[in-house]
Amino acid sequence: MRSMETINMPAGRRIPPIDAQALARGDAQALATAMAHMAARLYMRAGSNIKLPMGAVDAALLPAPQAALLAAGVELCELLAGSPQGRQALRDFGFKPVFQHVEGE
Repeated sequence: MRSMETINMPAGRRIPPIDAQALARGDAQALATAMAHMAARLYMRAGSNIKLPMGAVDAALLPAPQAALLAAGVELCELLAGSPQGRQALRDFGFKPVFQHVEGE
């Protein structure tokens, strides 16, 4: 999956690659990485920064098209935060943790 858009990552970080073969095998970490990539693109398209924690209230303050994009990105991040693989993918993309510390991670 290649995109014409560039996701700005924190200094010294690279965008984790999307492994299509691992996705086809049903690998949970590959799926989480692909979903985090989509969330990062949604944040970027909304004119936001993936390093800033955002919520539904933040999205509501934007004009309609950007609000929808940011709300979708926020929702995707919340879904990802529900699993260890998702939380790791979010950290890999530089998303700031929004949820409390999960024991063992």
